[in-house]
Parts: sequence; structure tokens; C-alpha cells
Amino acid sequence: MKKILLLLVLLLAVAMATACGGNGDTNGDTPAPTPAAGQEQAPQDQAGNDAPADDWVPGTLPVVTEPTTFTVWHPIDADVTSIMEHLHDSFFWEEMERRTGVRLEFVHPPIGAEQDALSLMIVSGDYPDVLQFFGASYTYPGGIARGIADGVIICVRDLAERYAPNFWAAVHRNEETRRQAFTDEGYLPGFWQVNYIHQPPWFGMATRQDWLDELDLDMPITFDDWHHALTLFRDEIGADAPLMIPSSGFPGFNVFQPAFNTSNTFFQMDGQVVWGPLLPGFRDYIETMHQWFSEGLIDPDFATRTFMAAPMDMKTAERTGLWPDVYVLFPVNESLSQNPDFRSVAAPTPLRYQGQNLHLGLRNAQVGFIWVVTDRNPDPVTFTRFIDYKYSYEGALLANYGIYEKTFVYGPDGIPVFTSHMYDNPNGLSLPQALRWYTKQPSGAVLYDWRRELSGAPQDVVDALEIWERQNDFAWNMPPVTLTADEGSEFARIMSDIDTLRDEMVVRFIIGTEPLDNFDNFIDTVHALNIERAIELQQIALDRFNAR
Repeated sequence: MKKILLLLVLLLAVAMATACGGNGDTNGDTPAPTPAAGQEQAPQDQAGNDAPADDWVPGTLPVVTEPTTFTVWHPIDADVTSIMEHLHDSFFWEEMERRTGVRLEFVHPPIGAEQDALSLMIVSGDYPDVLQFFGASYTYPGGIARGIADGVIICVRDLAERYAPNFWAAVHRNEETRRQAFTDEGYLPGFWQVNYIHQPPWFGMATRQDWLDELDLDMPITFDDWHHALTLFRDEIGADAPLMIPSSGFPGFNVFQPAFNTSNTFFQMDGQVVWGPLLPGFRDYIETMHQWFSEGLIDPDFATRTFMAAPMDMKTAERTGLWPDVYVLFPVNESLSQNPDFRSVAAPTPLRYQGQNLHLGLRNAQVGFIWVVTDRNPDPVTFTRFIDYKYSYEGALLANYGIYEKTFVYGPDGIPVFTSHMYDNPNGLSLPQALRWYTKQPSGAVLYDWRRELSGAPQDVVDALEIWERQNDFAWNMPPVTLTADEGSEFARIMSDIDTLRDEMVVRFIIGTEPLDNFDNFIDTVHALNIERAIELQQIALDRFNAR
């Protein structure tokens, strides 16, 4: 096996409230269906059940007696476009149509221009029946709450409670899932990706184990350790970008700098919202990065780079030795490198001193991507019945693992594992491509079992999960709060200027075009731009979330 699936970042959709009813009363602990429970044989296919739509009973298939089509706006990645033009051409979606009688016609925006395409589509008034959102990466202009207030987005609480028993159970599987799925007022804005079980951090810092071995170095633990290792990467290995960081100066999800007790954005300490750049540790971190940059230990072109996982050509060209990465990409790095000794492994989040405990990092939410129903949808009831199938045992198994005995079998622990049809595909598909073809992309409207990514994974991939959780209680992470439409608009106005200023100044401080003596002036400007009001809005939202 050479390539493993790149997990899409699971984040929550932003601001939503103000409309569409619901009182938020729940059962709290109703268990969700279990997509990965062991079975000795494949679940029974109910595609032959012809219950009329008007007399439809949950769990019966097909969902409709006459073929029905809905349109869905859905971003895609290069693994999709390399093998098909539209997701609805895939085996998975054709199988969903065969079982349910419902066809989805996907509308895909250009890769890299999702938000612009979405905004233009909304403004034009010509948008599909369903839209997929993903946090701030692409969402309704002004946030989901604005879409609800504009009448474009239909809240689905009543629909789900009546026509989607599997989804309803999934979002009530425990108190934390319920709090994240519903708004402060108890509204349900759409059909979430619900994570079946807790996933450890899937993203963090990675390093070259073969370089450490060559230099006879133990795995660095502290920033001082890394300063020594990066210096040797530069001098002995010849790396011209020993450490890779994005232009923000902060690898995503707080995976590099939490030892400085700060972030470049909002987090909470004992229930009090703070903005990281206002804390002393922020300047300490910037001073460290400035020193490392001046010594040639940081990618000299970092100011021009925007990435989550570091670019593949940098990793595999013997140019960098410490970078942010996704754990399932380790085998891909090695497969694309010309160096037979290449080995990328997870590096623990650096500490300032041995034994330090961390409080910030990547902690996955219980719900992530979301499919919202628009006012253009001609039959929300039928769509709700259809989408609920993917939260059932049978539908979730299809979405996560595909077809029993063709794409998966049950392992000795009862958890499905992929077959050679996925790893050594007869049609020449890589594993990421095979996953896009035979199963559902892990995004939006699904009961997701992340453990499928470990099926056949090498030990370095498995070990990363534990390594990136070490000495971190994640106690300062901000929960997925929501702002009202008016709060969201005010917050966006304030933070637009502040974020721009922060991003510019961080780069200038690190590369040295702005002396660190001017750091206090930067902070004074941030205060003048009303950062206190932005913090207040986040605090109001956090207090509401905690009261859900």
C-alpha cells in the first residue's frame, strides 16, 4: 500500500440562530446507530421493499415510488476530479440511488475558489436544493444565521424529528453532540456529519526520522532541542527550509506554539475568552520565530505559502525536516520520495521545558460539515427521508466502507477493514481515489467512522494519534460557539481589519522588516480597532453555549 486517504478537516459551521423554531428539549443520551459493529454477514439489502411514499415507514426502501432528483452544491478535491467529473457518477452514489430511488445531481465549484463561487451563486438567486458548508472555508455569506434570516436556509428540526429517526438519534447520542448540533435556541440548521466515536488529533508536526537517525539524535522534545536539531538539518543535511510554517506564522489548529500559552486567535481560559496576540506568550513566540528565521532555520519563503499540510514537493525533495502534516500522508510522503530511506513520523508538540503540560491543540468536534436545505428544495420531506438512510446502520456501513466482501470484511475485533480491492485496485485506483469511488467522501450528512483510515495503516500512522495527544488536556480550546446574525456581522466587520493587520505584522516581525520594538504599537492599534468588542461577542456566545 502506497497511499492513504487525506482526511478533510472537520470543523463546525459558523454562526446560526434567529429563526426557524424549536425548543431544544432532548433526551440527551439516546445512542446513535453503530456503523462499525461486528457482523458475520452483510446487512440485508431492503431495496426491494416497495412501500408507497405516503405510507412510508422509517427503515424501508426505496424511499420513493417514482424516481426523484435533488441538486446539491458540493466542493470536491483532486482525487475526485482525477477519476470522474461529478460525484454522482461514482459507484457509491449510484448504489445510493439504486437502494433509495433518489438521485443526487452534484454541482461542483472550482477547487480553491469555493467561497467566491458560493457567494456569487447565492447573490444570483440561482442555487441548488441543498448546499454543503464547512466552517469558515465555505459557508453562507454572513454565516448560516444570515442564511436563515434571509429565508434561503430551511431549519430541519421538525423534519428530522418526524422523518429522520436515525439522524435524530445520532445528534442526541450524548450531551456534547446535542450541544454542538443545535443552536443556542434549540434550532437544527441542517444535516451534520456526526462523528461516530472520538478521533484523536489527526494533524500535527512531522519530522524526518531517517535524518534524526543519521544525526544520532533522539526525538526532540523542547524548543531548545528543536533549535539544535534544525541547526544540524541545515548544516549537516543541507536542508534549505529546516522548519516549514505557513504565512500566518502559526501552523493550524495550535499544533506548534501552545507551549507559549497563546494562539493567533480566540480561545478560553477557565471560561474567559482571550485573544492570543494580547498575551505575553505571543510576543515570546514571535521573538523565537524571528531568531530562528534570522539563523536560516525557517523556510525563507514562508511568507508566500498558504497550506495546512506542507507542500509535498518540499517534503519529498530533502528540503525540510519539521513541518505540519496529516498523519495519513506519511506513507504518501515516502512513496513519492526518491530517497529509499525517507521516513516521516509524528513529532510531539514542542515544549518550552521538560514536563510542561499543554492546554491548546486539535480536538475534533462531534459534528462537522453540514448539508443545509434551501428554499429551492421542492420536497424537503422526501429529502429528509432519503438523507436519514446514511445515518442508519446499513447506510452508514455503505458510506464508510462500501460493499461487504467486495470493499470490506470484518476484522477479528468486529471492525470493518478494507479488502485488497481498495488497496490493490484492479482498475488502478489509488486508495484515496478508491475511497471517493466506492464510499462517501467524509464530509456532510453522514455518520462517520474515522477508524476506516487505520485499515491497513503502517505503525507510524497509528502512533501519530498518541504522540499528538501527549501532555495536552485541550482545556483551553474554544467550543463551537455560534453568533447571531447581527453579532456575526459586527464581529466580521471588526475582525476583518484586525486579522489583516495581525497577518501582516506577524510576517514582518518574523522576517525582521518590522522591529520587535514596535510590537506595543501593533497591540495599541489592535485595541483601537475594537478588539475588546470582538472578545465580548465571543464571550457572549461562549456563555450561551455553556448554558445550552
